[in-house]
Amino acid sequence: MTPIGTCTFSSLFIAPFAIDRNNPNHLVFGGASYCETLNGGATWVRSNNGLPFSRNGGIQAVAIAPSNAAVLYSGTDAGYVYKATTGNTAANANWADCASAALPKTAPTTAIAVDLTSADTIYASFGGFGVGHVWKTTDCVSWTNITSNLPDAPTTSVTVYPISGGHALIVGTDVGVFLSTNEGASWSALQNGLPKVGIQQVFTDVLLTTLFVATHGRGMWTMPIPQDTFVAPAVSSVSPQPLSIGGGTITITGMNFRSGAAVYIDGTAASGVTFVNGTTLTATAPAHAAGLALVVVVNTDGQGSVPVRLTYAVPTPVNRAGSGGIAPAVGPLPRATGGGTAPLGPPPSRT
Repeated sequence: MTPIGTCTFSSLFIAPFAIDRNNPNHLVFGGASYCETLNGGATWVRSNNGLPFSRNGGIQAVAIAPSNAAVLYSGTDAGYVYKATTGNTAANANWADCASAALPKTAPTTAIAVDLTSADTIYASFGGFGVGHVWKTTDCVSWTNITSNLPDAPTTSVTVYPISGGHALIVGTDVGVFLSTNEGASWSALQNGLPKVGIQQVFTDVLLTTLFVATHGRGMWTMPIPQDTFVAPAVSSVSPQPLSIGGGTITITGMNFRSGAAVYIDGTAASGVTFVNGTTLTATAPAHAAGLALVVVVNTDGQGSVPVRLTYAVPTPVNRAGSGGIAPAVGPLPRATGGGTAPLGPPPSRT
């Protein structure tokens, strides 16, 4: 790994960084500039295309969208949030202000969590006192304050994961950890043995099995995430239909797909599975005999969809008439009776 100083000349005392959930070699780092690497830190590129983050505070929060690595976010210690949709290229990205006028300007943006299936839906946390501490947007145009009954204390971190019927939001604050299962309409303390202490960061593992809590002075804590709270994937359609017996690319649509999902066709794993978003997957189906096959999507928590049929068919012969080939006959050939050979036409007339 090479020094990052060639990308940014300064950073906050605690500098933020994030790793792509789907590619450990893709990392972003925030300082006076937004830095990005696609090769595990061998080289770093300044990704902010000249946008003066330092003018609106140093970068205090960074994030990569799990469903689309080209979508990047940053938050500054002056309360601004920015978005880029042209990242993941080791080159300058085009950044835009995420309607920051609606956000608190007297408190820093401390963390940004991106929804697992929607690259446009984010949750941002803010420090300070007397401000909205957690905000949500689905388009970077309008924001909703979802602080509700959270204590008026600096909020230092936020993470999100799917549960049955919606999302679980977890925030760390200067006075402990809090949970919401209704998009911030209400919050409850998540003690579970955790001391009431300042929280530095809350995050989950990639498979969403464990919640991690890093405290200020009381070490690291973990809590299992109940796996039965996840929504099972559901498949509504598979295309194209029919698919050639040689296999090929298929598109699977449905809901509740998660990054890292696997696709099985009659029990055989499909290759090249690509998570497009929470409702779309693409994969390369293997060769299969003509007839019906069953397609199943399995998320990383082991929950699978109800099987959906995929028809494999032998390719239809191509009519090459007029291009040097032989045109197929129209209708059946005449059939002989009595074991003889059917004439193909009337006998020639005699003259």
